[in-house]
Amino acid sequence: MTSFVEPGRLVCAVLLTAALATPASAQVSTFDLSGTVLDPSNAVLPGVTVALKNTKTGLARAELTDDRGRYHFIALPVVGEYSITIELAGFAGEERAGLVFQANSKPVIDFTLKLASLAEATIVHGAAPILETRKAELSLTVDQQKIETMPLNGRNYLDLANFANGVHGAATRGDLSVNGQLGRNIDYVVDGVSNKVIEWGDASKTGLSLDVVQEFQVITSQFSAEFGHSLGGIVSAVTKSGTNEFHGTGYIYDRPGRFDAKNALTGTVTPFNQQQFGTVVSGPLVRNRTHFIGSYEGTNQDSQLVVTSVVQPGAFPATLNRHQAFSKATHRLADNHNAQLRFNLDHNENIGQFGGLVLPDGGTKGKRASWELQGTTTSVLSAKTVNEARFQYSRFVNETTNLVPGPRVIYTGFATYGANNGSPQDIRENRVQFNDKLSRDFGAHRTFAGVDVSHIAKTGVFNADAVGVYTFAAGTPYPFDARNPATFPTQFTQGFTDPRRPISLHRDFAPFDFAGIDRSYVNVDLFAQDDWEVRRGFTLNLGARYEKQTSSPDNNNIMPRTGFAWDIDKDGRTVVRGGFGRFYDQLFDNIPNTEDLFGITGNFSITLTPGGNPGVFPTFPAVFTALPPGFGAALGRTVTLDLGALDPAARKTPFSDQLTFGVARELAADIAVTVDYTYLRGRDLFRTVDLNGPAAFDTTTGASRSIAQADATRPYGSPSRVPGPYGISEGGFKQIRAVVSEGNGWYQGLKLNLTKRFSQKHFYQASYTLSRAENEQDDFGSAAQGADPFDFRRARASNDVPHILVVNGTYVLPRAVSFSAIASFRSGLPVDPQAGVDLNGDGFTTDRPGTLARNSFRLPASKTVDISLGKTIAMSGAQHIEVRMDVFNLLDATNVTQSNPVYGRVVGSPVAAFNQPIRVANPRQLQFAARYRF
Repeated sequence: MTSFVEPGRLVCAVLLTAALATPASAQVSTFDLSGTVLDPSNAVLPGVTVALKNTKTGLARAELTDDRGRYHFIALPVVGEYSITIELAGFAGEERAGLVFQANSKPVIDFTLKLASLAEATIVHGAAPILETRKAELSLTVDQQKIETMPLNGRNYLDLANFANGVHGAATRGDLSVNGQLGRNIDYVVDGVSNKVIEWGDASKTGLSLDVVQEFQVITSQFSAEFGHSLGGIVSAVTKSGTNEFHGTGYIYDRPGRFDAKNALTGTVTPFNQQQFGTVVSGPLVRNRTHFIGSYEGTNQDSQLVVTSVVQPGAFPATLNRHQAFSKATHRLADNHNAQLRFNLDHNENIGQFGGLVLPDGGTKGKRASWELQGTTTSVLSAKTVNEARFQYSRFVNETTNLVPGPRVIYTGFATYGANNGSPQDIRENRVQFNDKLSRDFGAHRTFAGVDVSHIAKTGVFNADAVGVYTFAAGTPYPFDARNPATFPTQFTQGFTDPRRPISLHRDFAPFDFAGIDRSYVNVDLFAQDDWEVRRGFTLNLGARYEKQTSSPDNNNIMPRTGFAWDIDKDGRTVVRGGFGRFYDQLFDNIPNTEDLFGITGNFSITLTPGGNPGVFPTFPAVFTALPPGFGAALGRTVTLDLGALDPAARKTPFSDQLTFGVARELAADIAVTVDYTYLRGRDLFRTVDLNGPAAFDTTTGASRSIAQADATRPYGSPSRVPGPYGISEGGFKQIRAVVSEGNGWYQGLKLNLTKRFSQKHFYQASYTLSRAENEQDDFGSAAQGADPFDFRRARASNDVPHILVVNGTYVLPRAVSFSAIASFRSGLPVDPQAGVDLNGDGFTTDRPGTLARNSFRLPASKTVDISLGKTIAMSGAQHIEVRMDVFNLLDATNVTQSNPVYGRVVGSPVAAFNQPIRVANPRQLQFAARYRF
């Protein structure tokens, strides 16, 4: 990769020059407004005074139209309502009032003025255009009204993302999957700064109460150059601000559980008791200048998780306690300078992580805490130039501990119990971020450029399998009987720390004391874009972005992005759009941390079998208190190589190339339909290989080989010889793992969307996606599971969901009664069949039998209908009370979320338990709410 260093530096220099010389803007939490003013003959009118005012906050701006009759306001906050006034001598004035806009949008509002002698000044109350006519971006924005009325199970604002085309819950780690990609491949943004957990890259960091979210947006394709660190999509939230009016609310949402339906697996009502309660207050400190908002929300949940294993079936207690606080102040420093400061925290503790085949004592106790201090300044430097600067300082802590001591006991496809082998662990992350973006309007060219710099520092401790793990092959008789060898385990694994590695971090995880990580690095991002109005009605979006992580040797992460939007009739009713762009992801920290913690001198695991290690294999259920004699620090252990140091050219950052094309059509002033095609090609995706993996073995005949036979075919031997791969000078290893950037992915999707904006007492939206997602490996932590450990074939991805239909809407009935609903219908997630025994002798029982392909089976399709019925009771003045009932899973559908993946070893003759449900989503549940507003 060294051959790309100079071009990378050149691009950095070019973009930095652009950032300094060409002002630009970020629209992560703001919007741009533009348009053209015409006379009655459709000729352009220069020199027209265009005045913009936010009637809720007092913000005001004004400018004159240019020689082509154009006006353009940059980086406007979305909070509040706007009015636009148009004035020119000799013409009747016109005002548009009651306008509400969305973040990261570029609405176009044109005016045609009438002669003063023929008409009087008019005031028109209306809405912003329903279609974007100057962007190729594919996105969905959820406004405040929909946020407040939708029946969201758990009041998690991220669930709103499921309204967008191509979005669903992630199959494994992560909150969401966009365009069939991993949960890791999404960037989460709040108020223009990152809100992503970089350690795993799969989730948002600091949660927000639904009551402080002003607007929510999902960008699924063709996001502009200001967005990055994602090859899949962007999930963004804009928080509320105070206005000139005092407002407050207090609320409680209660789910008593006694009205719930029976669990489909147990046939009984599973106890569930949850209360979510809170308050929000906002208003002016100094009218038209300084405003505030503050909130608190608490969640207490006592539930039970269902265990389906016949060893201990039933429902068992789980708990969650969460506290969220939020405060924000906005201040107008001067007429053209505004600032905001936000602080929020999120703290929760829980007991859970069991259910299905995992018995209650196999769960964990978790603690997750984060807080964030964020500030923004917006400066109107001239009528054509605006600067936005943002910063954040945030902290994130995640800690898990076990409920019982070791060992972990795994009866494959039957039951799992004992201490979780992934605990205890701890990660603490501090982040300082600064970005600066400037905008410049050159008439036909609306340009922006900027820089985004983050410093991330983290510490953590973790040692996989330290509790000791016994594995029993599928079909092993239960329980263990010391007198019957047929009941004996087939494998034992335990983790230790290399004595040569100093233990610099200590956590209160007695009796464990592990080597930890203590590292920091810097992210530097540069970007620039020109939105070029080639002619009225046709816009090109031309951008470029460069990203550099100092934790990665990759230096050529250059991203060209191009798009077009063609307003065919120049009336905003029919838009043809499309684009092509490159989108780099990032090296999420779990990879270099794993290479550090489990490297040549780090934490390690030894794996023993009764036949391969007679006299050393422990007697079930005992675990080692020290490394057994004859097993040095390296002998027979698994090691993960630091590929970034050994072969920098091989450590590449994953990216996707995306191509989109579609049409958007306004059917009425408040109804629009869109049809879009998306093609995504993922490259350099992370995957794990065993460089010392045994030779391929044909298991299609039902044959198997022993671990000793497989070890004899390992290219570096077992224990390994020196020199090893990449010339490493230490031997004695069995598995020599490396996380390489060699994976590929493919996604195609046809996306249809119908949206009606609120009018005539109702709104609705329907989205349907037909797609296929494929890859060569589902995540970096998994390895090839077939007969050949180096065989990564193209197959169905774990997030492949061919059909997704989501419909939602609200209707306001007479007597201040409202009805809302969400209906979701999705294909089931893929199921990867496993033999349940080690067929090829590589030490894993997750081999696929015979010729079966990866992810070749599915869970049943899911269907969920959630409804809400609310009533508003007016009191004196602006006070009122709202009462509400939500019903989740109204039809009481059995939606399977996990099944038994053990197929057996004979293709065509699966075992009876294969693909049988072991976990299901909640049955029908009721929630009651009351809210007071003033």
